[in-house]
Amino acid sequence: MELNTQTINTPPRPAATVLMLRDAPQGLAVLLIKRHAQSDVLGGAYVFPGGKVDAADAQALVLSLLDQPAQTLQERLCESGISAAQAAAIFIAATREVFEESGILFAQNVSAQQTAQA
Repeated sequence: MELNTQTINTPPRPAATVLMLRDAPQGLAVLLIKRHAQSDVLGGAYVFPGGKVDAADAQALVLSLLDQPAQTLQERLCESGISAAQAAAIFIAATREVFEESGILFAQNVSAQQTAQA
């Protein structure tokens, strides 16, 4: 087996992955989504919902939908290298990606149609 020794200098992009758990009669259940078999990235694999932060995730209108201050979200991430605004965008990306990939909407008093318009 040959090891890949190529150096990659591209900085990572901000992204979010969401691990959803629930109590089930048989024990803890984990939500995984099967990626389309023809997908360029991890085709056919079972994955947690998530993806990259989009520019729209940091727009003021979208951030105004959060129920907690950006500073609180930054503290929850325990990532000292990002700003409160970046943390808030990551939480928005996580919420958006879960909805796009699974149809589960983590929101109160907001419809799926309103979310698509934001």
